[in-house]
Amino acid sequence: MATKQLTLPITGMTCANCAATIERNLKKLPTAINVNVNLASERATLEFDPAALTREDIMARIEKAGYGVAVAEAVLPIKRMSDDNDARRLERVLSRLDGVISAAVTFASEKATVKYIPTLVSQGDLRSAVGAAGFEAVVSEGNAEDAERLAREKEINHQKHLLTVGLILTIPLFALSMARDLGVLPSFFLDQTHAGMAGMAREAVWWFNWLLFALATPVQFYVGWQYYVGGYKALRNGSANMDVLIALGSSAAYFYSLPILFGWLKGHVYFETAAVIVVIARRVHQDPDPRLQVADPVQDVPEKVIPYLPQGVSHDPPPGPRGLLSLLLMMRRSGRPSQRRPLPGGCSPGIRRPVRIPCSP
Repeated sequence: MATKQLTLPITGMTCANCAATIERNLKKLPTAINVNVNLASERATLEFDPAALTREDIMARIEKAGYGVAVAEAVLPIKRMSDDNDARRLERVLSRLDGVISAAVTFASEKATVKYIPTLVSQGDLRSAVGAAGFEAVVSEGNAEDAERLAREKEINHQKHLLTVGLILTIPLFALSMARDLGVLPSFFLDQTHAGMAGMAREAVWWFNWLLFALATPVQFYVGWQYYVGGYKALRNGSANMDVLIALGSSAAYFYSLPILFGWLKGHVYFETAAVIVVIARRVHQDPDPRLQVADPVQDVPEKVIPYLPQGVSHDPPPGPRGLLSLLLMMRRSGRPSQRRPLPGGCSPGIRRPVRIPCSP
């Protein structure tokens, strides 16, 4: 059996259980062997028989498990096209490339719009295919960027947007709920019917709970919709993850409050509890991807790693006994050289922060 290796960039993973779920689902595919899902690099690698399994089947299985594949989009200005036939011919050439999901070439605008998987094909490969077809793809600043990085940045920006919306609605919701519980609610929200009767506790106006409901509902079903979808897909695949826990916790508080809101039961509404659960979970998910802040260790010039020192402290110790003491302290913090083994990317264990400087020629 002739096998083919495939590496796909995965989106939506947040913990080791996510990686295990994807790996377990991919192993169920026919002819899939050597399946490995790496949480740190967010990559899924496997080997399969192309005659029995296609890339589309693998991507569909990943999406069914509740995750996604990072897809980049490139817009390439094209020269030397003479008519629509050239545009259609170039479109067929680009569509046949391995890793290209869709390609659209427009003669009027002289542009090719290509959606592709960045681990399988690069923009350089796209331009080479355009050149081999007899056309020219113009290289501009906008189409020479790291496509996978842009795809992940787009995902992070969406998470930040959801967090912002959640905070805008949850902060006043929480403040109003706590103010009523502590008896410090502003008079605007208090019922004025029994204002002059001694011994009568002033209650909130009749529409106060409806205001809390209006603030909590977008948080529950817009900001937190991802947890319902992820939880459903996790349960469908026979496992439970953090999405299930968050959806259950927030839904219990939200749906318990509805009968009280409609007057079917007596009690206290907990809309603020549901919203706070969703926003706290969203805050955890929107933390920046550390891979976006780390340079590629195999590119750029040769490097060496020096220990991190506080700002204002020189890396060159002063001469004399004081310099020797500084050097010994530096070695103690970084670990003895004989006990340090090199790691990928030129970093060594025991160093808090690598500082990269070019080696002398």
